[in-house]
Amino acid sequence: MRSPRLWTIFRPLLRREFDRLAPRWDAMRSEGAYAPYGAALEQVDPPVRALDLGTGTGAGAFAIARRFPEASVVGVDVAPIMVEEARRRMPAALRGRVGFEVADASRLPYEEARSTSSDTGT
Repeated sequence: MRSPRLWTIFRPLLRREFDRLAPRWDAMRSEGAYAPYGAALEQVDPPVRALDLGTGTGAGAFAIARRFPEASVVGVDVAPIMVEEARRRMPAALRGRVGFEVADASRLPYEEARSTSSDTGT
């Protein structure tokens, strides 16, 4: 957003819209919607931790966790019902490595990332 102050106006509207769409969000995605995402992940060095911003119903977080079986993954979304759907859709095989939280990407509740050799895979 060009002006960060506008986000305070649009945040609640966006949250409501995505909460409304959450129950049918996955049905709205085409068969190959996440193929480019998967192709991009092939270019990434294996992380120890990953954060999926705007996770929606969790498809991106699940893809990260499957691609990098040693990584712990957190998916965040501004829409609480999207996060509820992601938690509901959690495959049993990913429990314990993938979590979901309601958070605003403009004010993440995490410490700043510290790049170390163990974090970057180098």
